[in-house]
Amino acid sequence: MALILKYYKNFISLFVFVIGLTYLFYNAEVHHIAGLDWRIGIGVIILHGLFYFLLTIPQLYILRNLNTKVNLGQLFSITILTNFLNLLLPARGGIFLRGIIFHKNYGMKKRDYAAFSLFMSLTGLFVMGALGVVFFPLMDWDGEKPSVLLIGGASSLMLFGFYGLYSTKALAKWSKKIEVLYHEKTNWSKINKKRNFITTSLFYGASALSHAARIYLLSLYFYLELDFFDVSGLTILLLLINTVPILPGNIGVKEVSLSGILSLMGHNPQIGFFIAIVDRVMELIFLGILGVIFSFKWNIWNEWGKTNQDLLKDE
Repeated sequence: MALILKYYKNFISLFVFVIGLTYLFYNAEVHHIAGLDWRIGIGVIILHGLFYFLLTIPQLYILRNLNTKVNLGQLFSITILTNFLNLLLPARGGIFLRGIIFHKNYGMKKRDYAAFSLFMSLTGLFVMGALGVVFFPLMDWDGEKPSVLLIGGASSLMLFGFYGLYSTKALAKWSKKIEVLYHEKTNWSKINKKRNFITTSLFYGASALSHAARIYLLSLYFYLELDFFDVSGLTILLLLINTVPILPGNIGVKEVSLSGILSLMGHNPQIGFFIAIVDRVMELIFLGILGVIFSFKWNIWNEWGKTNQDLLKDE
Protein backbone atom coordinates (compact mmCIF):
# COMPACT_ATOMS: atom_id res chain seq x y z
CA MET A 1 0.00 0.00 0.00
CA ALA A 2 2.81 2.41 0.92
CA LEU A 3 4.52 1.70 -2.41
CA ILE A 4 1.31 2.47 -4.34
CA LEU A 5 0.95 5.76 -2.44
CA LYS A 6 4.48 6.72 -3.46
CA TYR A 7 3.58 6.27 -7.13
CA TYR A 8 0.46 8.39 -6.69
CA LYS A 9 2.62 11.05 -5.04
CA ASN A 10 4.87 11.05 -8.12
CA PHE A 11 1.91 11.45 -10.45
CA ILE A 12 0.21 14.17 -8.40
CA SER A 13 3.40 16.23 -8.05
CA LEU A 14 4.02 16.01 -11.80
CA PHE A 15 0.39 16.96 -12.54
CA VAL A 16 0.52 19.99 -10.24
CA PHE A 17 3.83 21.08 -11.77
CA VAL A 18 2.45 20.90 -15.34
CA ILE A 19 -0.69 22.85 -14.36
CA GLY A 20 1.38 25.50 -12.59
CA LEU A 21 3.77 25.73 -15.54
CA THR A 22 0.89 26.20 -17.98
CA TYR A 23 -0.69 28.91 -15.85
CA LEU A 24 2.54 30.85 -15.41
CA PHE A 25 3.45 30.60 -19.08
CA TYR A 26 0.17 32.09 -20.27
CA ASN A 27 0.17 34.80 -17.60
CA ALA A 28 3.85 35.71 -17.76
CA GLU A 29 5.32 38.88 -19.17
CA VAL A 30 8.28 37.00 -20.61
CA HIS A 31 7.49 35.20 -23.88
CA HIS A 32 11.00 35.10 -25.26
CA ILE A 33 10.97 31.38 -24.51
CA ALA A 34 8.62 30.72 -27.44
CA GLY A 35 11.35 31.35 -30.02
CA LEU A 36 14.18 29.51 -28.32
CA ASP A 37 17.20 29.26 -30.61
CA TRP A 38 17.92 25.57 -31.28
CA ARG A 39 21.65 26.27 -30.90
CA ILE A 40 21.03 27.37 -27.31
CA GLY A 41 19.15 24.12 -26.68
CA ILE A 42 21.95 22.01 -28.15
CA GLY A 43 24.53 23.91 -26.10
CA VAL A 44 22.58 23.32 -22.90
CA ILE A 45 22.23 19.60 -23.68
CA ILE A 46 25.98 19.31 -24.33
CA LEU A 47 26.70 21.02 -21.01
CA HIS A 48 24.35 18.55 -19.30
CA GLY A 49 26.40 15.74 -20.79
CA LEU A 50 29.61 17.39 -19.60
CA PHE A 51 28.15 17.80 -16.10
CA TYR A 52 27.38 14.08 -15.74
CA PHE A 53 30.66 13.06 -17.38
CA LEU A 54 32.65 15.09 -14.85
CA LEU A 55 30.67 13.46 -12.03
CA THR A 56 31.55 10.04 -13.45
CA ILE A 57 35.35 10.32 -13.66
CA PRO A 58 36.20 10.37 -9.91
CA GLN A 59 33.89 7.40 -9.32
CA LEU A 60 36.05 5.35 -11.69
CA TYR A 61 39.20 5.87 -9.60
CA ILE A 62 37.44 4.89 -6.38
CA LEU A 63 35.81 1.79 -7.87
CA ARG A 64 39.18 0.62 -9.18
CA ASN A 65 40.50 0.75 -5.62
CA LEU A 66 37.70 -1.67 -4.75
CA ASN A 67 38.67 -3.96 -7.66
CA THR A 68 35.39 -3.21 -9.44
CA LYS A 69 36.27 -3.73 -13.08
CA VAL A 70 34.06 -1.19 -14.83
CA ASN A 71 35.27 1.04 -17.66
CA LEU A 72 34.52 4.72 -18.14
CA GLY A 73 31.87 4.19 -20.81
CA GLN A 74 29.98 1.66 -18.71
CA LEU A 75 30.17 3.86 -15.64
CA PHE A 76 28.96 6.90 -17.56
CA SER A 77 25.93 4.94 -18.77
CA ILE A 78 25.21 3.91 -15.16
CA THR A 79 25.50 7.54 -14.02
CA ILE A 80 23.01 8.64 -16.69
CA LEU A 81 20.64 5.82 -15.81
CA THR A 82 20.88 6.60 -12.10
CA ASN A 83 19.93 10.24 -12.59
CA PHE A 84 17.19 9.32 -15.06
CA LEU A 85 15.63 6.97 -12.49
CA ASN A 86 16.00 9.61 -9.77
CA LEU A 87 13.55 11.71 -11.81
CA LEU A 88 11.00 8.89 -11.84
CA LEU A 89 11.36 7.07 -8.53
CA PRO A 90 10.72 8.25 -4.97
CA ALA A 91 13.54 8.90 -2.50
CA ARG A 92 16.24 8.92 -5.20
CA GLY A 93 15.53 5.30 -6.10
CA GLY A 94 18.08 5.44 -8.90
CA ILE A 95 20.90 5.33 -6.35
CA PHE A 96 19.45 2.13 -4.91
CA LEU A 97 19.20 0.52 -8.34
CA ARG A 98 22.76 1.62 -9.15
CA GLY A 99 23.87 -0.53 -6.24
CA ILE A 100 22.00 -3.50 -7.73
CA ILE A 101 23.79 -2.99 -11.06
CA PHE A 102 27.20 -2.87 -9.38
CA HIS A 103 26.40 -5.94 -7.30
CA LYS A 104 24.97 -8.14 -10.05
CA ASN A 105 27.29 -7.14 -12.91
CA TYR A 106 30.58 -6.48 -11.10
CA GLY A 107 30.28 -8.42 -7.87
CA MET A 108 30.52 -5.30 -5.73
CA LYS A 109 29.61 -6.04 -2.13
CA LYS A 110 26.80 -4.07 -0.55
CA ARG A 111 29.04 -2.89 2.29
CA ASP A 112 31.47 -1.39 -0.26
CA TYR A 113 28.66 0.30 -2.17
CA ALA A 114 27.35 1.83 1.06
CA ALA A 115 30.83 3.14 1.91
CA PHE A 116 31.35 4.37 -1.68
CA SER A 117 28.03 6.29 -1.66
CA LEU A 118 28.80 7.77 1.75
CA PHE A 119 32.23 8.98 0.62
CA MET A 120 30.80 10.61 -2.51
CA SER A 121 28.04 12.34 -0.52
CA LEU A 122 30.35 13.70 2.18
CA THR A 123 32.89 14.92 -0.39
CA GLY A 124 30.07 16.58 -2.35
CA LEU A 125 28.90 18.44 0.76
CA PHE A 126 32.45 19.59 1.46
CA VAL A 127 32.95 20.87 -2.10
CA MET A 128 29.59 22.66 -2.31
CA GLY A 129 30.18 24.22 1.11
CA ALA A 130 33.68 25.37 0.15
CA LEU A 131 32.47 26.87 -3.13
CA GLY A 132 29.63 28.59 -1.27
CA VAL A 133 32.09 30.21 1.13
CA VAL A 134 34.00 31.57 -1.88
CA PHE A 135 31.13 32.76 -4.09
CA PHE A 136 28.26 33.76 -1.76
CA PRO A 137 29.97 36.96 -0.51
CA LEU A 138 30.68 38.02 -4.11
CA MET A 139 27.07 37.83 -5.32
CA ASP A 140 25.28 41.09 -6.11
CA TRP A 141 22.25 41.07 -3.80
CA ASP A 142 19.46 43.65 -3.97
CA GLY A 143 19.30 45.61 -0.70
CA GLU A 144 20.46 43.88 2.50
CA LYS A 145 22.82 41.04 1.71
CA PRO A 146 21.91 37.59 3.10
CA SER A 147 25.51 36.51 2.52
CA VAL A 148 26.32 36.19 6.24
CA LEU A 149 23.60 33.57 6.71
CA LEU A 150 24.59 31.79 3.51
CA ILE A 151 28.29 31.78 4.39
CA GLY A 152 27.43 30.34 7.79
CA GLY A 153 25.39 27.56 6.21
CA ALA A 154 28.06 26.84 3.60
CA SER A 155 30.78 26.76 6.25
CA SER A 156 28.73 24.30 8.30
CA LEU A 157 28.33 21.98 5.31
CA MET A 158 32.03 22.19 4.48
CA LEU A 159 33.03 21.39 8.06
CA PHE A 160 30.46 18.59 8.34
CA GLY A 161 31.75 16.96 5.15
CA PHE A 162 35.37 17.23 6.25
CA TYR A 163 34.56 16.03 9.78
CA GLY A 164 32.64 13.05 8.40
CA LEU A 165 35.55 12.07 6.18
CA TYR A 166 38.48 12.58 8.52
CA SER A 167 37.29 12.52 12.12
CA THR A 168 38.33 9.27 13.83
CA LYS A 169 35.10 9.30 15.83
CA ALA A 170 32.93 9.86 12.77
CA LEU A 171 34.75 7.19 10.74
CA ALA A 172 34.27 4.68 13.55
CA LYS A 173 30.56 5.53 13.63
CA TRP A 174 30.09 5.15 9.86
CA SER A 175 32.03 1.88 9.79
CA LYS A 176 30.08 0.43 12.69
CA LYS A 177 26.73 1.28 11.11
CA ILE A 178 27.71 -0.34 7.82
CA GLU A 179 29.08 -3.41 9.60
CA VAL A 180 25.89 -3.80 11.64
CA LEU A 181 23.76 -3.43 8.52
CA TYR A 182 25.70 -5.85 6.30
CA HIS A 183 27.47 -8.01 8.93
CA GLU A 184 30.84 -7.39 7.26
CA LYS A 185 33.77 -5.06 7.82
CA THR A 186 34.04 -2.18 5.39
CA ASN A 187 36.86 -1.33 2.99
CA TRP A 188 36.70 2.31 4.07
CA SER A 189 40.49 2.66 4.02
CA LYS A 190 40.55 1.80 0.29
CA ILE A 191 37.94 4.45 -0.45
CA ASN A 192 38.82 7.34 1.83
CA LYS A 193 42.26 8.13 0.45
CA LYS A 194 43.63 11.64 0.05
CA ARG A 195 44.10 11.10 -3.68
CA ASN A 196 40.45 10.06 -4.04
CA PHE A 197 39.33 13.04 -1.99
CA ILE A 198 41.37 15.53 -4.03
CA THR A 199 40.34 13.99 -7.37
CA THR A 200 36.66 13.89 -6.42
CA SER A 201 36.75 17.46 -5.10
CA LEU A 202 38.35 18.81 -8.28
CA PHE A 203 35.92 17.07 -10.62
CA TYR A 204 32.93 17.96 -8.45
CA GLY A 205 34.05 21.58 -8.58
CA ALA A 206 34.44 21.37 -12.36
CA SER A 207 30.97 19.84 -12.70
CA ALA A 208 29.52 22.72 -10.66
CA LEU A 209 31.16 25.19 -13.06
CA SER A 210 29.68 23.33 -16.04
CA HIS A 211 26.29 23.71 -14.37
CA ALA A 212 26.98 27.42 -13.93
CA ALA A 213 27.86 27.63 -17.64
CA ARG A 214 24.36 26.37 -18.49
CA ILE A 215 22.74 29.04 -16.33
CA TYR A 216 25.00 31.70 -17.81
CA LEU A 217 24.21 30.63 -21.38
CA LEU A 218 20.49 30.81 -20.72
CA SER A 219 20.79 34.11 -18.86
CA LEU A 220 22.40 35.63 -21.95
CA TYR A 221 19.51 34.39 -24.07
CA PHE A 222 16.97 36.00 -21.73
CA TYR A 223 19.02 39.23 -21.55
CA LEU A 224 19.67 38.76 -17.84
CA GLU A 225 22.77 40.61 -16.66
CA LEU A 226 24.66 38.24 -14.38
CA ASP A 227 28.42 38.08 -13.94
CA PHE A 228 30.57 35.02 -13.22
CA PHE A 229 30.29 35.36 -9.44
CA ASP A 230 26.50 35.77 -9.51
CA VAL A 231 25.99 32.74 -11.72
CA SER A 232 28.45 30.60 -9.74
CA GLY A 233 26.90 31.55 -6.41
CA LEU A 234 23.30 30.90 -7.40
CA THR A 235 24.37 27.61 -9.04
CA ILE A 236 25.87 26.42 -5.75
CA LEU A 237 22.64 27.40 -3.98
CA LEU A 238 20.59 25.44 -6.51
CA LEU A 239 22.81 22.37 -6.17
CA LEU A 240 22.57 22.48 -2.38
CA ILE A 241 18.79 22.85 -2.44
CA ASN A 242 18.53 19.98 -4.93
CA THR A 243 20.35 17.59 -2.58
CA VAL A 244 17.20 17.48 -0.41
CA PRO A 245 14.60 15.14 -2.03
CA ILE A 246 11.58 17.38 -1.41
CA LEU A 247 9.56 15.95 -4.33
CA PRO A 248 10.10 13.00 -6.70
CA GLY A 249 12.76 14.27 -9.10
CA ASN A 250 12.48 17.57 -7.18
CA ILE A 251 10.09 18.69 -9.90
CA GLY A 252 9.36 22.38 -9.48
CA VAL A 253 11.89 22.90 -6.68
CA LYS A 254 14.64 24.21 -8.95
CA GLU A 255 12.20 26.47 -10.78
CA VAL A 256 10.82 28.05 -7.61
CA SER A 257 14.30 28.30 -6.05
CA LEU A 258 15.89 30.08 -9.01
CA SER A 259 12.95 32.50 -9.20
CA GLY A 260 13.31 33.31 -5.51
CA ILE A 261 17.09 33.76 -5.67
CA LEU A 262 16.90 36.10 -8.66
CA SER A 263 14.14 38.08 -6.95
CA LEU A 264 16.45 38.62 -3.96
CA MET A 265 19.09 39.80 -6.43
CA GLY A 266 16.73 42.38 -7.89
CA HIS A 267 15.86 40.56 -11.13
CA ASN A 268 12.55 39.51 -12.64
CA PRO A 269 11.66 36.18 -10.97
CA GLN A 270 9.72 35.08 -14.07
CA ILE A 271 12.95 35.07 -16.05
CA GLY A 272 14.49 32.78 -13.44
CA PHE A 273 11.50 30.48 -13.73
CA PHE A 274 11.82 30.23 -17.51
CA ILE A 275 15.58 29.70 -17.34
CA ALA A 276 14.99 26.80 -14.97
CA ILE A 277 12.20 25.44 -17.20
CA VAL A 278 14.36 25.45 -20.34
CA ASP A 279 17.21 23.83 -18.41
CA ARG A 280 14.80 21.22 -17.02
CA VAL A 281 13.37 20.40 -20.45
CA MET A 282 16.84 19.99 -21.96
CA GLU A 283 17.79 17.74 -19.03
CA LEU A 284 14.68 15.62 -19.54
CA ILE A 285 15.48 15.25 -23.23
CA PHE A 286 19.10 14.27 -22.51
CA LEU A 287 18.39 11.92 -19.60
CA GLY A 288 15.15 10.63 -21.12
CA ILE A 289 16.62 9.45 -24.42
CA LEU A 290 19.85 8.01 -23.00
CA GLY A 291 18.16 6.79 -19.81
CA VAL A 292 15.65 4.65 -21.73
CA ILE A 293 18.42 3.20 -23.93
CA PHE A 294 20.66 2.40 -20.96
CA SER A 295 17.75 0.98 -18.94
CA PHE A 296 17.43 -1.82 -21.50
CA LYS A 297 21.20 -2.24 -21.64
CA TRP A 298 21.30 -2.91 -17.90
CA ASN A 299 17.94 -4.72 -17.80
CA ILE A 300 16.86 -2.43 -15.01
CA TRP A 301 13.09 -2.85 -15.42
CA ASN A 302 13.23 -6.54 -14.49
CA GLU A 303 15.29 -5.68 -11.43
CA TRP A 304 12.85 -2.95 -10.43
CA GLY A 305 9.92 -5.36 -10.89
CA LYS A 306 11.57 -7.93 -8.63
CA THR A 307 12.24 -5.24 -6.01
CA ASN A 308 8.62 -4.11 -6.07
CA GLN A 309 7.39 -7.69 -5.67
CA ASP A 310 9.64 -8.15 -2.65
CA LEU A 311 8.38 -4.90 -1.10
CA LEU A 312 4.75 -5.83 -1.68
CA LYS A 313 5.32 -9.25 -0.10
CA ASP A 314 6.81 -7.55 2.96
CA GLU A 315 3.70 -5.42 3.26
